Amino acid sequence: MELMNENRKMEMLNNFLVPGESFNATMWGTIMADAKAIMGIAAGMKALGIPGAGGVGALANQYCYVGVSDNYISFCCISNMDPSVMTGGFILSFSDIVESKVKKGLFGRKVVTIKTNSGKMNLSLAGNTIGSKLSKEKQIEGIEYLVNRLM
Repeated sequence: MELMNENRKMEMLNNFLVPGESFNATMWGTIMADAKAIMGIAAGMKALGIPGAGGVGALANQYCYVGVSDNYISFCCISNMDPSVMTGGFILSFSDIVESKVKKGLFGRKVVTIKTNSGKMNLSLAGNTIGSKLSKEKQIEGIEYLVNRLM
């Protein structure tokens, strides 16, 4: 089984990169969203012809790679058992976010709550990359970038 790593993260995230955009920051996290939010996001993606709309599934405590560009947040969901397997993903426009909140957790963890008109989701982000081949520096920089964009 392959560990999470920078090359695989970028390979998978690029599937959810909006044309004309580039990632300013990337990280991994755990996403938690209610069914209403996922259905709304998937419907919006399908209407826009964005790939992955049918693969977002039930995202309770789902590991994901997160990419932040100028106008969008891209989520690439990966298997909790084998991070080399992509299970789906979606794209969220910053313009669709009506409210966001950041809570500090234990050991540098941040929990980001993102609300849209379709629902809300929580994204748990840890600065810890132990047990992976991800860059701790890129992880922390990515979290700080996203938090600053949402505040």
